[in-house]
Amino acid sequence: MKKIVLSLFLASLMLVFTGCSCSNEATLSFDNLWGGKSIGYKESLSYSVAYSSDYAENNFSFVKADELSSLTVNISGTYTEENEIISKQDASIPQKVKDSAIFNSIDYTPSIIRSVTKLNLTAVYTMGDKTETSEDFISSESYFYNVDDSFAPIYTEREIDYKYPYVTSNGIYLNELKGKDYTEYADKKYVVYTEYGEGKETETEYEYTLKTIIDNSSLLLALRNKNIDLDTSYLASVVHPAYEKAQSLTIKRFADLNKTINFNYNGEEKTIDFAVKGLSFGMNSTNNSGLKQLVFVQNGEKENINKSLIVEYVSPLVEYSGFYKMGALVYTLNGATYA
Repeated sequence: MKKIVLSLFLASLMLVFTGCSCSNEATLSFDNLWGGKSIGYKESLSYSVAYSSDYAENNFSFVKADELSSLTVNISGTYTEENEIISKQDASIPQKVKDSAIFNSIDYTPSIIRSVTKLNLTAVYTMGDKTETSEDFISSESYFYNVDDSFAPIYTEREIDYKYPYVTSNGIYLNELKGKDYTEYADKKYVVYTEYGEGKETETEYEYTLKTIIDNSSLLLALRNKNIDLDTSYLASVVHPAYEKAQSLTIKRFADLNKTINFNYNGEEKTIDFAVKGLSFGMNSTNNSGLKQLVFVQNGEKENINKSLIVEYVSPLVEYSGFYKMGALVYTLNGATYA
């Protein structure tokens, strides 16, 4: 079940890896590159999602395995992310967030970030004369501190309804993962709750040190706000309900290049050739057999847009009977609105 959860996209980001790795206890540090500094700042981002069976760029290959040559995959959809800096006094903050010990432990900070993400996919898998179709979604709502407080997490909840493919000698089958998970943080511990079907509820508690971890839901924003030199790496410990205990990820800047996209910026259609930094990330472990994920982050100002936007995100897919590569989902920025 844990490997399955990690293969989904982001809940907001769901990490594709297997194996185990200890968390890194160092205090995390980030740079404010996204522009969010004061209460009232709000951004709404939208992405188109398309399937690629033959992604092979920048020395990364997620090409569909030969063992899956008889399988045809078509996946498309949308991903949206809304990040907003709100006052701790905001009446819309749920009481369960205000009751969190971490909400009150950093009392000198008057604001927090609320992040809401939604992924919707339509997937069609065909093998021989059999076709399986799935309407999938993953949504999340999370609360955490801003850059100066290392994106310290407060509370995250996710809802998942996702089907994943198995290929056998008898054809293709879809298994469903459906349920919710919650992660509540205090200043010295966090608790992970999962509800993946009736009678499958779990509750697990872990100790940690404040500002040494981030929640998986804030990982994309954290990647946008970290200066890393070319060909160098940074370690960050990330909590995901699938593993529960924080796992150490290696983030590496592997290339500087350009990406041209057409997108809507504050109501105006633009075509921009962005200078971007290519970042890969995956579990920091010698026994890691998973695949790196890739983000291409705006690097510098372009046409008065200086938001360190993720222009493109590449998430590899895996088929779960033989753990074969199954191509990748490519997320392309198509809209950005700022309040």
